[in-house]
Amino acid sequence: MMDTLKILKEIHRENLCTYFVLPLLQIGKSRFADESNFLDSYLTPDLQSILVAVAETTFFKARMENHPQYLATWSDKSGGEYIQYSIPARWANDVLVFSEGKYSRMSVEAKEMIQKYSELQYRVRRSADNVPITDIRLLALDRSIAVRELWEHYYDVCIPEQQELLSGVDERSYIDLKLLTKNEQ
Repeated sequence: MMDTLKILKEIHRENLCTYFVLPLLQIGKSRFADESNFLDSYLTPDLQSILVAVAETTFFKARMENHPQYLATWSDKSGGEYIQYSIPARWANDVLVFSEGKYSRMSVEAKEMIQKYSELQYRVRRSADNVPITDIRLLALDRSIAVRELWEHYYDVCIPEQQELLSGVDERSYIDLKLLTKNEQ
């Protein structure tokens, strides 16, 4: 049971946008200098942009601005910094089904990008016993039987086969640009 609690805590540490939308731009958390600089990511309500909350932008500003989807930087009233990227039209349907919590309905191409750029473990062999390990969020993209059984055992419920295996996207995954101030370029 303790392992399941650790899994639940890890799943909810950052918004799923970080692992299911940001990778569609070929961006992972490490792009933002180091993992401690990356704070979280958020969709705009119109699903056209993703904003990445960071501790600071100074040391990687050039790399950030050279990304083809880079739009702007923003600040909030408490001094928080955000980097805005547009979401290419080719991913519009995938972002829409993501926003509806229908992760397994994302396209094969989107799932491949997520596996490649999310920086989540995907079939990484454990050194102790050479067993391949895949992050539960990636397994949930395809409604893995192992994830279903984990939740069924933990919650003592029966989950239908067509049920998504991660919580839906909620208001914590969105940010309203009207609450932010656009920084001078």
